Amino acid sequence: MATVTVDLTDLEALVMTTGVIKTFESLLAQRRMDPFVRPYLEFTEAHERLAAVMRDAKREDAGTKIKYNDPLTEKEAELLHHIGEGKSFLTPKEKVKVADGLAAKGLIIIGQMVFGVVWPGASAAELKADPTEFAVKLTARGLKALDQKQLALSV
Repeated sequence: MATVTVDLTDLEALVMTTGVIKTFESLLAQRRMDPFVRPYLEFTEAHERLAAVMRDAKREDAGTKIKYNDPLTEKEAELLHHIGEGKSFLTPKEKVKVADGLAAKGLIIIGQMVFGVVWPGASAAELKADPTEFAVKLTARGLKALDQKQLALSV
């Protein structure tokens, strides 16, 4: 094995950090046994969603072309209504541009459609992105905007 020389402060920082991580690991291991806590231990997806919302909200002050709190255009309102009715697949490029505006306003998320195959004995499916199709889903902010829009239309 090769001998490596490292800076003592770097080594100390790494050792102290891994010590703290080990403490967290043992606490999480203990919590995994608690049936009331177990459902909340998988927080990665929740963290990713919250981080995305935070980044979207910061767009308001970032000087971007589409502001987070800009009012909906007529086409955006129409597409939001269609998505609310369960039409969640987009293929035409015009709609994708409108969907990008809704996504920039934090009202929807856009996912890439994929196709794939599960091979016998494989540990995971083999997936390939379809560059021509997208799926969209309302966010909590989008649901709220849609409800407000529906109320405005019904009055």
